Order: sequence, then structure tokens, then C-alpha cells
Amino acid sequence: MNNRLKGILAIAAIASLLFTSCSKNDDDPTPPAGGKIKYALLTEAGAYPNNTTYFLGLENLDKTHIDNTGSTEFASGALIYGFNEAALVSFVGQPATMTRYTFDNQGKMVAGSSLRDPAGRNFASLCFVDEHDAYAATVGTGGEYKVTRFDPVTMQKKGDVDISLLKIAGIPTIYIQQIVKRGNKLFMGVYYEKDFNPAIDEAVVAIVDIATQKVEKVIRDPRTSRIFIGFNGGALSVMPNGDIYVMAYGTAAKPSGILRIRNNEYDFDPGYFMNLSQLTGGICRNFFPYSDNKAVTTRIEDPNDEWELNGPNYSYYIIDFVNGSVQGKIEGLPVVYGSNPPFLKQINGEWLLNAARQGTSTVYSFNPTSGTVNQKFTVDGKLANFIELK
Repeated sequence: MNNRLKGILAIAAIASLLFTSCSKNDDDPTPPAGGKIKYALLTEAGAYPNNTTYFLGLENLDKTHIDNTGSTEFASGALIYGFNEAALVSFVGQPATMTRYTFDNQGKMVAGSSLRDPAGRNFASLCFVDEHDAYAATVGTGGEYKVTRFDPVTMQKKGDVDISLLKIAGIPTIYIQQIVKRGNKLFMGVYYEKDFNPAIDEAVVAIVDIATQKVEKVIRDPRTSRIFIGFNGGALSVMPNGDIYVMAYGTAAKPSGILRIRNNEYDFDPGYFMNLSQLTGGICRNFFPYSDNKAVTTRIEDPNDEWELNGPNYSYYIIDFVNGSVQGKIEGLPVVYGSNPPFLKQINGEWLLNAARQGTSTVYSFNPTSGTVNQKFTVDGKLANFIELK
């Protein structure tokens, strides 16, 4: 396995995490909320392990091109999560560090408190429950893993979730691919790995009882493959009616597919399965719903380059996940990176879609009624995420 592919898998570990000692940095009080900066974006240049990350705040979205002027540069990969007026930035590398950033009234980025773990590699798969309650997963050296509860304002650790039910003898590494909340439960996508290869070729979801802080049930479905890579979401989605849709990645042996956990139920719906590989003609990953029944996914173009070692290799498709049909490829978009930073999200009332490429990425305005796109702005580098600060 070449170093770049190992790097991709290492960054994929961002989606499962570990904290042995997460603490508040008392020397960095949380700064006041900024009055100008309303958006923040994270772009990447280079390839692992020599990648650089640029973090930039924006007052508005009036520009047609955004370069790295005025950005803060980090000599590592990173993930960014928006939480009210703050951006939580999780850095790739040991020790695992996630820092809360805000912007002052002059637009200057100010570092606040940090959550740290000396043995961890990254914090990711964040789930914000309320103003002072959140969960994140980590993975550390040797495959050690945890799910930790913390305060996203003070960045203080509050405890670890008991995930002993997830452990399987002979499988050293677990990646938590996304965490979502429904009612008094957390639902977590789980990926088992051994020697950089999947150890269980099934979709696995763990259910956590918030009251007891313990994994109380693990459900598996053999109709599709593992749940894999949900940095910007794209793996589990809770719909307004309470149904949870789960996106699973395909392999040569099993199709990409979407599963459902009905509202008030805690097992996969045996009567529902959307075979995306069959419907689109290729392996798919990512699931971004924009209505009660429509979503976008990304489908591979060259099946021999699933890790995109040769460049962008996925196209956006519109699907009807309730009725199990595919509307087709979104016209007017380039082939994009699908193994890491795609997203479709609503920001300031507008649906924005990321067409990430190596040199320049493009953000499009997406019309949810017609399924058409219009170019909004371009960004230097590979756009990893884009958030709104509230």
C-alpha cells in the first residue's frame, strides 16, 4: 500500500476518535464573538503527509473568487465544524487537538480553549446536542478508540461513552463515521478495520442511550457494505419525520446502498433498501438530503481509482430516496473529489454545493426545485469545508 493511500486511510481515521486526557486551556479564555465575520472556510493544498491547510473568515459571499489572502496557515490537515459563532478546528496529527476559534471585531482569528489528547490522532464525527453538550470520536495509536462527551464552549471533557459493546476480538481498529441524535439516543456509523482493510463487510450502526452514556445496541445489515467516510456528514441523516437514512459504501462484492431506521424503531427496516450501485451504474458514497425525499450522492467514474490517487473521480447525482429512484447526473458540474470533501448544505437560506478539485474548487448555488446549478464562487485549493457562523 503506497504512502498516499495510507495517508488517506489515516485521515479517514478522523471519523473515529479517542480522548484520554482532554482539558481546558486556562491560558486562552474564549474570546468575544466577532461582529464582521459571518462565514469560514477551510482549504487544502498538497498531499499527505505534506499538506497545508488554510483557514479563512469572510464577511460576506460577494466575491466571485476567494484566494488565501488573509488566511491562517496550518502545516497539517484539519477538519472544521461550525458551532454558533465559533469554528471548532480539529487538526490531523499527534497529539490530537481541537481548538475553538472566533473572530474579533476587526476580523482577526482568535484561538480560544482546546481539547487535547496526547495519544490521539484527531477529533472528528462531532455531534452537538445543546449549548454545552457535544460528542466526538477519536482513534489513537494502535487503534485505541473512544467517544467522548465535552462542552463545546469551554472545551472541557465531561466523560467517555461506554462503547465496550462495540469491541470484537481480533479487530483492533474502529472508526466512528458520523454521530447523530434522535430523541434520547445517539446513532453512530461504525467501520471496523484491520491492517488497513475492512474487517466487516456490512453496514453497522451503534445506538447509545444518552441517559446511561452507554452503547446499548449494535445493528448490522449485510445487504450493503461498510459505512465509510462522513467528514462533512453524508453517512447518517435524521429526517423531520424521525426516520434515519444510512448511506453505505459499496465494494466489488456488495452494492452501495441506503438503509432506513424508522422513527421510534431501533433496527434497520427490512422492507427498505435502495441499491445505488444498480440504479446509478457504479459505486456511490455521500448522502446529502435537501427535501423530504430528494438528496444528492456522488458516483464513481473510474472504478479502478476509488481513492482518487489520479485526481477527482466522482460525479453528483440526484436521487429520490423515498421512492427509490435516480433522477440523474447534475448537469454543468465537473468531476469532483468524492472520497473526502463534497457537501451540499444550506447556508443563509441558499443551498450550496462543493465541487472540490486540487487546484481550484468551485461552489455552486443549487436550485432544489429544478435540480440545476449556477456557479457562485471559486476557491484556491481543495475546499474541505465551508461553514456559517451564527
